[in-house]
This record gives sequence, structure tokens and C-alpha cells, in this order.
Amino acid sequence: MHLLLEARGGDRDVGFGEPLHGAPEHHQTADALACGLERLRRFIAEESDRYDALQHLNEDLQRITRRLVQVLDEREVLNRDFHQILTGLHIAVLFLDADLRVRRCSPLAEALFHANAGARKPLVGQSVADLQYALTYEDLPEDVRGVLSDGLPRRREVAAKTGRWYQVLVHPGAVENGAVTEVLVALLDITERKQIEAEYRSSEERWRRLVQMHPEPILLTVDGVIVFTNQAGARVFGGASEDDIIGRSVFDFIVPELHDVFRRRLRRLQRGRPTEPYEHQLIRLDGVRRDVIAASIPVTYQGRPAAQTVIRDITHRKQVERELREERNFITAVLDTIDALVVVLDREGRIVRMNQACETFSGYAEAEVLGEDLVERFVPPVWQEQARRYLADLRDAGIRQHRTEHPWQTRSGEVRLVAWSTTTLPDESGQTRFIIGTGLDITEQRRLEQAVLHLTEEERRRFGRDLHDGLGSQLTGIALLTRSVIQDLLAGQQVRVEDLEEINRLVVQSAEMARALAQGLNPVQLEEEGLVAALQSLVEGIGKLADTEGVFESRVCQVSLDVNTATQLYWIVQEAVGNAMKHARASRIRVRLWEEREAAPPRLHLRIEDDGIGFDLKQAEAAGMGLHTMRYRARLIGARLHIVSRPGRGTRLTCSVEIPGVYGGLVPVPAATTEDHR
Repeated sequence: MHLLLEARGGDRDVGFGEPLHGAPEHHQTADALACGLERLRRFIAEESDRYDALQHLNEDLQRITRRLVQVLDEREVLNRDFHQILTGLHIAVLFLDADLRVRRCSPLAEALFHANAGARKPLVGQSVADLQYALTYEDLPEDVRGVLSDGLPRRREVAAKTGRWYQVLVHPGAVENGAVTEVLVALLDITERKQIEAEYRSSEERWRRLVQMHPEPILLTVDGVIVFTNQAGARVFGGASEDDIIGRSVFDFIVPELHDVFRRRLRRLQRGRPTEPYEHQLIRLDGVRRDVIAASIPVTYQGRPAAQTVIRDITHRKQVERELREERNFITAVLDTIDALVVVLDREGRIVRMNQACETFSGYAEAEVLGEDLVERFVPPVWQEQARRYLADLRDAGIRQHRTEHPWQTRSGEVRLVAWSTTTLPDESGQTRFIIGTGLDITEQRRLEQAVLHLTEEERRRFGRDLHDGLGSQLTGIALLTRSVIQDLLAGQQVRVEDLEEINRLVVQSAEMARALAQGLNPVQLEEEGLVAALQSLVEGIGKLADTEGVFESRVCQVSLDVNTATQLYWIVQEAVGNAMKHARASRIRVRLWEEREAAPPRLHLRIEDDGIGFDLKQAEAAGMGLHTMRYRARLIGARLHIVSRPGRGTRLTCSVEIPGVYGGLVPVPAATTEDHR
């Protein structure tokens, strides 16, 4: 602030603050003005500070105002959310103040009390005593006062005038300075639960009546104490009536060594988990022990956790099982004393039992192969498919007894041939339950048969050579001598040339017959040219012996067969051709030879067909030995023989044999099959 003092002193202006020269009064006036100016400056500074303080106070008040507005908005949101929660709850809620008047309530509470009162008077402001008209709850005001006094909640189940049931919870609401200032009253509709409880009580009574008639012992226990049992339960425990058992601990009837086990089972039941059936012994009231099996489940009995146990007396079953074990031990001892192989399979071909002889033969202990597939374990791979078909046919057809031969591979890898006699054991429905096989190791027998057969064929060949080299040579010499005599006679003596020529012809014919005899005993072409050439020669000779056309077809040039197998095939063809010529009156006979290399194992097939009159197989087998001879020869070399014939339709015979491979010619003999139709 700037002050200007105008003084008239001469013609000049004197400003305030300038030194005044002159009279003393002027100096006093200037000092007074200076003091006033200083006081004015201090006043302005103080007012400026107050203005700044007021400005800060105003800003604080604005912030407080904004916070109060925010708090009011949040409270409004909370009130709105709380109202929505009360609206969404299926619980009627009342908030009562310390005067027992309704401060606020949920919409469901409004609807509940208005529906019971038949009026639309607002609940807010009403006394709790005025609400008793809706509920049969005369102690509601007293319970509210009790909560205001001690702060402890109250819980009741009451009925409304409409017939519905509610669970009422009187609980402290707001608490200020340790005192309850507001009480919350919540009402939950439990009508459906009450109905369920009533139905449960009714079903429990029905359960009691049903259990009383049940033949199995049934009991209920609560904390290990028997609270209910039926008449069967009283009998199994040795009581005269249920009263002798009810009230006793279950441990009174359990052998002491199993107490810990049953304590664990009880704890499991108390956690709401069922227990597995358990076999044990119980002690009756008379001290007698019985074998039983018990199964328990957790239940609720009269509102308390309990366990329901069903008991079955298995004393008789245990006795039967002991007798069966003794019988099984006896049978096992018998089976282990015989030399025959015995194996028992289930219907799927899995090993159930094998005797000691089978263990020794196979190299496996019974425990090592139980449950394993027999074919997979013991049958060589190339024979597994055939073995599976055999077991399937045996199982599905329910054949009671059958014989067959199959190779068996031991633990060491050796393949043995076993002759099996098999039978099936059906169950109650007639379905095959077990397949029982008894076998004999015929490996050495088969090898011996083949050796004997080989020696026989060697003897036949030796005899043929003797006939050829002996009688044949002699007859040839006779022919030459006769020829010489003829020449001599022609030279000088009178001898009929025709007679000598006849003698010569007869001698030659004898020699040819000797050769034919030798060839019949030993088809020498087998060694010189093989089976194909021998069969071709045989078929080509058909037309020379009878008015029959012979046709030979071969898809192979040379067959890798041993002499024994080839010889037996040759005799089979010769027998079939002879039968067709002698008995069938066939005009055409066809012999076919082919290989099946893709088979496992590879096989050689030989088929003889004729257009003769055919025959009935059963009659033919009973009348002669031809079919038996052919089957015998096929059996010796492990071949399959299949015959199809019907009167008036000709005959077809097929013989199949394995081409020698990894099993060294050890071939099981399959069953021969015949059919009387094509």
C-alpha cells in the first residue's frame, strides 16, 4: 500500500516517507504516520495468513464432503445388494431392534406373514409379539430377549397356521460395545424335510417288519452296540429272543484275535464308507464258534449314524469246502502217480490244472503256466491255428470224448508228439466249463513205426531187386538159349520153327512178368525219377489194362519227399485207381498233384477223381479193407485223407501231406474225414 502525503510547502509536493525539515510538529506527525503504517502492514499480513488457512480448511471440507458422498453411494449400493440378497434367499429374515420391533425384513418374510395374517399391513415397525399370529411360536418374544441378554442363538422348529413347517433361528445381529443391539430372525421352510422324515419313519417301520421276516441275520449297531436284530440274528448268536442280544457289544461275539480288525471296520463305517464282506468266526452265547461272512454299510438309525450288518452262517459251506479240499488232494495224489499227461483247461483254453507228469514232460511247474493260453505256450506256431480250431470245435460242440494227436513244444524247445484223449465237463446250463485232456508221448512210438515201415520198404526193394536180377536174368538166359537152339535146328535139324518161337515167346513173357512182379513190390521210379514220374507211369498204364481213360495232371515238377512218404502216396493212388477200375466201372480217372506253399506249414495235395457209380461210405468201410488200408497208409505219414462219394455221382479222394520242414518230418496224425455227398 502506498500513501502519498501532499504538503503545501512552497510549490513542491512532499511525499510520505520523505524527511521533513522544518517544524517539530511535522516530525511528530511523521512518526505517528510511520507507526500507523507499520501496524497496518502487520494487520494485512495476519489477514493474509487467515485467508490462506480458510482456503485450506475449505479444501479439506470439500474432500470430506466428496468422501461422505462416496460413502453414502457405497451404502446405497450395499443396501441395494443386501435387499437383492434378501430377495433372492429362500429364507424369511426379520431384523429386530432392542425394543423387539421390526427394523427391516426380506420380501419373503413380508409374503410369509401377510399370507398367514390375511392383511397387507407393513411389517416394519410392528412388535414381535404381533407376529405370533402367524406361527405356533409363543416363546418368540422370550427367545429374542434372551439373545439380546446373553448373545446366544436359539433354534426351533415350529409350524405355521398354513400347515407348513419352519426352522427358526434367532441370532445376534449388530453388536455395539459388547451389547447386542439388533436380533436377526431367520425362518427356513422345512416342510419337505418334515415330510421326508415322516416317510422315513414309516419306511423304517416297514423295514423292521421286512427284516424280521428275513432269513438272514441282520443287525443294527450304534457305536459298536447292537440296537436291533431280527429273529435270525438272535438264533445265530445263540439267544432265545432278540432281547438277549440287543444292548450287547458286538465285541462280545467276536473272537479276541479279531478285535483290532473290527475296530478299524467300525471306524470306516463311522466315516460313511462301506466295508467289504469279511469271513470270520463268531462266538455264540453258549461258547460255540460258527463260521460266518459279514457285510456292513453305513446307515442312519433314529437320526444317529449307525451300521447295518448282514450275516450269513457259512459253517456248513466251510465243512463242504474242507471235504472238497481233501477230495482234491486225493485226486491230485492219484493224478501225480500216473504217467499219463493230464491238463485241465477252461472254456477259453487257459490252463487250470496240470499234473506232475505234465510238469516233468513240459519242463514247466504248474504255478508258472496257470491261467496261460495252452496253445500259445505249448503248441508250435505252425500248428497253433489248427489247435485253436480243434479246441473251439470241442468246446462249442460239447463233445464228451475225442482223440487226436498234436505236437507239444517243451521248455527246451524240443517238439514232441502227444496222443490226446479229450473230454468236456459241462456246467449246469449244459455249456462247456472245462476241457480235460489226457495224453501220451508217442514220439518214440511214431519214430519206431516209421523206422519199421522204412525197414519193410527196404525189404520190399531188396526182394524186387532179387527177382529182377535173379529170375529175370535166368529167364532171359533161357530165351537166349532157346534162340540158339532154334538157330541150330534151322541149320540142320527138322524142328518146327513155330514151336520154338512159341517157347521163346513164353520165356520172354515170363521174364516180363517177373519184372512186373518186381515193379509191384518196389516202384523203382521213385528212386530214379521221383513221385511225379511214378504216378504218371501208373496212370498211363490204366488204358492198357482196361477200357478206361487215365488223365494225370501235375503242377509240380519234383517233390521233396522222403522215399517212405512218396511210396505210401503211390500205394494210396494205386489202391484208389484199382478200386475205381474194379468196382466203380469208371470210364475216366483223373489224378491231380499240386503244392500249397503259402499254407503254414506248406502241404502237398494229391486228388483222385472218377466218374464211376460211387458208393456208400459206411457200407464200403464195413465190406472191405480198401478204405482202411488207405487211411492206415495216410496215418503212417501224417497225411489228411478226405473222401467224398455218393451213389451215381462218382468218387473224389484227396490226400494232403506236410512238405518236410523245420520239424524234421515229425507230423501228427489228423483225423480222417469222409462225406457221402459232394
